[in-house]
Amino acid sequence: MLRMNFQSLIEELKYALDQPLPGLVTQLKMSSMRHIREIMKMPPDLNNAIPSSVLILLYPVPDGNDAGIALIQRPFYDGVHGGQISLPGGRFELTDKDLLHTAIRESKEEIGLDPGILTIIGKISDLYIPPSNYIVTPFVGYCMEKPSFYLDPAEVDEIIELPVSKLMDDHHVTCKVIEVRGMQIDAPCFDINGHIIWGATAMILNELKEILRRFSL
Repeated sequence: MLRMNFQSLIEELKYALDQPLPGLVTQLKMSSMRHIREIMKMPPDLNNAIPSSVLILLYPVPDGNDAGIALIQRPFYDGVHGGQISLPGGRFELTDKDLLHTAIRESKEEIGLDPGILTIIGKISDLYIPPSNYIVTPFVGYCMEKPSFYLDPAEVDEIIELPVSKLMDDHHVTCKVIEVRGMQIDAPCFDINGHIIWGATAMILNELKEILRRFSL
């Protein structure tokens, strides 16, 4: 389990993000067999995928020896990602300068994040999501104190704060039967305080976990 001073964690992470990334192999450890079979059967045409990005937002927790990651609970709706836990972010819009702009804009819209207190330190591997045909770029950033969150109720039901120490604890990794569009699939997931984090979000977080494990322990 990782426990370190927040500033030390950020410095370690800055260094780690400049090294070769674990990539798809680590992401697929938190992917369902159905997803893996889809990729093997028909490799995606990424030229036609929808560009999008998310923000892995880190901030210190009160005891000073851990960090939080801001996740969002999506409202339940009739759509691919309805009701899921995800990272703040969304699809690239023509008015966005680049994918980093997309991640910051969406984070401001969804959780009220003030871009002025955010420092971006890098990004991790892109991830293709077959059901939505999104290719997602995860950016990593931090705030030196916990931000004030203001949720857009149309897009976010609640903020879920994920302690990095719990992400690093393998006791929180399990497998659950998840119902997706009328089908039941066995999905690896993080079960943290009763919140089930699976799918693309779990895959992205698992790469972050591996990066931290390589360079911070």
